[in-house]
Amino acid sequence: MGLDGMEVMAVVVVIGLFVVVFKQFGMWEPLSLEESGDSDLELSMARHQPEGLDQLQAQTQFTRKELQSLYRGFKNECPSGLVDEQTFKIIYSQFFPQGDATTYAHFLFNAFDIDRNGSIRFEDFVFGLSVLLRGSVTDKLRWAFNLYDINKDGYVTKEEMLAIMTSIYDMMGRFTFPSVRDDAPVDHVDRFFQKMDQNRDGVVTIDEFIETCQKDESIMASMQLFENECPSGLVDEQTFKIIYSQFFPQGDATTYAHFLFNAFDIDRNGSIRFEDFVFGLSVLLRGSVTDKLRWAFNLYDINKDGYVTKEEMLAIMTSIYDMMGRFTFPSVRDDAPVDHVDRFFQKMDQNRDGVVTIDEFIETCQKDESIMASMQLFENVI
Repeated sequence: MGLDGMEVMAVVVVIGLFVVVFKQFGMWEPLSLEESGDSDLELSMARHQPEGLDQLQAQTQFTRKELQSLYRGFKNECPSGLVDEQTFKIIYSQFFPQGDATTYAHFLFNAFDIDRNGSIRFEDFVFGLSVLLRGSVTDKLRWAFNLYDINKDGYVTKEEMLAIMTSIYDMMGRFTFPSVRDDAPVDHVDRFFQKMDQNRDGVVTIDEFIETCQKDESIMASMQLFENECPSGLVDEQTFKIIYSQFFPQGDATTYAHFLFNAFDIDRNGSIRFEDFVFGLSVLLRGSVTDKLRWAFNLYDINKDGYVTKEEMLAIMTSIYDMMGRFTFPSVRDDAPVDHVDRFFQKMDQNRDGVVTIDEFIETCQKDESIMASMQLFENVI
C-alpha cells in the first residue's frame, strides 16, 4: 500500500470501526427512535453526568433522537459513564486478531480523550464521532493531525510519525500483501515528510498537513465519503470505485468494486446510504459465520435471483484476478479464473443442476475447514 493509501487508511479505519463498534453495541440507530421524554432524566442518573442533550445537540452534528440513541447504548455498556484505556483497547483489538493493535489503540484513545484525564466520557465519544462522520473535510483533517501529534505540541515530528506508522503496520500483522519489509515504516515516514514538510524544518505543522492533504485527490475523495456537504447522505458508484481502487493500485479494481457496491446497495437504487454502509460492515466484521456467508452469496449472485451461475462466478473471479494485478504470486495463467470457477462448481453444486443455491453454498462452506477459519477471522469474541 502506497503513501496515499496508508494516509487514507489511518483515518478510514477510525471512522469505519467506530461506526461498527457503535452499531454492534446498539448505540447507533439513526432516525429510528421516537422522541423520549425520559432522556434528560436518564442523563442525570449516570455516575458521570454528561452535558444536557440540548447543549450536545448545539455542539455536534447529531439530532436529538440520534443523541438519545447513542446515550442509551453508551449507558448500557458503560454504567459509570466513562471508558478507560484498557477497555477501549480490548474492544478495538477484536477487529485485528491477526496483529497487535494495542499501540495504535493507545494513540486513538488519546485522540478521543479530550481533557487528557485517562478516560473517555460520553461527550468525548459524541464530539469525536460528530467530526469523523459529519464534520467538514478540514475538521476531519484537524482530527487526524491531532492523532499524529502524540505529545499535542502542535507539531508532528518524524519520531511521532514513525511511532504511528509502526503501530499501524503492527496492527495489520502478517496478512499484509505484498509482504512488508522491516524498514517499511521508516520509508513511509520519509515519504510522508518529503510530501508534507514544505519548509524542510523537520516538523509538520497543521497548516502544512491540511494544505498538502487538500491538494491530494485520493485523500480528499476518502475524506468526502460521507461528507456532511452531501445532504442526501448517499454515495454513488463512481465515488465508491475511486475510493476502493486506491487500495489496489497494482491492478484494476473497478469491476470488483462494481459488484461490491451492488452488495452494499441494499435497496438497489444506485447509491449507498450511510445505513447500508454500517449494516454491511456490521455483518462483515461482527456478524455470525452464517451471516457472512449469506453476504458473500449475495455478492456472487449478481442478478439477485437466488442462484449463482457459472457466468456470474466467472465474472466475479475475473474481477478479483484483475484487481490483484501484477502482485499475484506465483504468476497467474490466463485460464486461472475459468479453472477456479470449475473447481468452485465441482465443490458447491451438490445436485449438479448447473447453479449453486444459498443452501448448497452455506452447507459446503461450513464443511470446509479453511473457509471456516477465514470466516472466523473477525468472528464475535464477546
